Amino acid sequence: MPAGPGGPAAPQGTDQGPRPPSWRALITGLLISLVMTTIMITTYVSAQHAVVARDLPWG
Repeated sequence: MPAGPGGPAAPQGTDQGPRPPSWRALITGLLISLVMTTIMITTYVSAQHAVVARDLPWG
């Protein structure tokens, strides 16, 4: 096959299109979202721990 203006010609039949995401990428994304959710829940719960109104002049 002759080379085209963009360089050597690609072999026939190698274009497979977009690949589906790998299992490693899927598990990594799920672990990151799990860690972020755990951090957000922990900070939310710890902020509500032993809430007591102190030094309120009106009540």
